[in-house]
Amino acid sequence: MSEDSLMKHIWHGSPTGASVSEKIKGTRRFIAILVLASVMPCLAVAGPILTFEYVGSGQIVSPTSLVVVQGRIANIGDSDIVSAMVYGSFLIPQPAYNQYSWALGAFPKLGPTTIVNLAAGESITWTITTLQTWPITGHRGDPVPAGTYFLNPGAISTYFSLVTQIDPLTGQNPRIPVQPATSNFEWTVTSNASVPEPESWALLGGGLAALLAFGNRTRRLVR
Repeated sequence: MSEDSLMKHIWHGSPTGASVSEKIKGTRRFIAILVLASVMPCLAVAGPILTFEYVGSGQIVSPTSLVVVQGRIANIGDSDIVSAMVYGSFLIPQPAYNQYSWALGAFPKLGPTTIVNLAAGESITWTITTLQTWPITGHRGDPVPAGTYFLNPGAISTYFSLVTQIDPLTGQNPRIPVQPATSNFEWTVTSNASVPEPESWALLGGGLAALLAFGNRTRRLVR
């Protein structure tokens, strides 16, 4: 049957010369096809949709403090991610690039674990890296100038690879891109006087404890 004859068949219900009832049936069939075609896109499965956001932005630190960078990946799609590996890159932008590097043993982790399972509607938060001061003109651990430093959304670029699946067209594992963060990760460096180091807090607490113990002992002796 030719294309024209096929269209006539769909529209009229049968070739030329069909009865009125057959033409009505054909018209109904044609309308049903149009309705089905319009509904099909709505029935399609969106699949997993991954978003990334920084966690812990807004820290206030001293010129020698460590900066802990955390992230959160959320699956806002309608299907689960099973057995996926995370790939991507991590780049420190200026001006932080000239003042910081990741600390020893804190190589950036672009995903929470080696193999990730993330159900629809779930999210995972993890520590990406810990940044340590390392001025470009100094040594690791040296103080850095006061100011505001940041990691922009482009500092981290990732995607998930479904290692248990194979794309029949490419023969490779399907990749699911991760939408980048919508805001910067920022931290502010101030003077040592305004932000005590953790060691300073420990010494202060120890001193207060010693004074309290001495006061208690004195009161016992007086009695």
